Amino acid sequence: MFNLLGVTLLQPEAVVSARVPGGAQALASLIEDLRSELSELYEAHTESGSRSLCLACGPDERFELWLGSEDGQASAEEREQVTSLARRVRPPVVVAGPIALALVYAVGSEAPAEAQLSMPEEWRAIVQASDSPLDVEQIITRIWSLTG
Repeated sequence: MFNLLGVTLLQPEAVVSARVPGGAQALASLIEDLRSELSELYEAHTESGSRSLCLACGPDERFELWLGSEDGQASAEEREQVTSLARRVRPPVVVAGPIALALVYAVGSEAPAEAQLSMPEEWRAIVQASDSPLDVEQIITRIWSLTG
């Protein structure tokens, strides 16, 4: 079972709007595609819990997903299945820098009615390795510089 609880822009709306020529309609299409894929993926998922799917879209169709979960509940297999959705879902056109948002959702038959955004492990590692505070764009830029 999959239940989308909310979508959060991880950057100011003005930044996202300026970088996505297709505007809200382009983001809505991306979110709907992800919702559909996640619903199918979690159709038979029995372990209940909450998840956060952070995503970044950049120029040149750069697109990546990171899965976060409360107390690390998500297995390595689940993380791989979810992050592989980036190869099946087409990102919107993005210009002049990355955009980031997060989908917060619940899975399983006893899914929680509410959930909070959980930072993915990859993001947490970048933040912990920094000697100064980072904003979301800096986190994404650093991750992307490491992964090429």
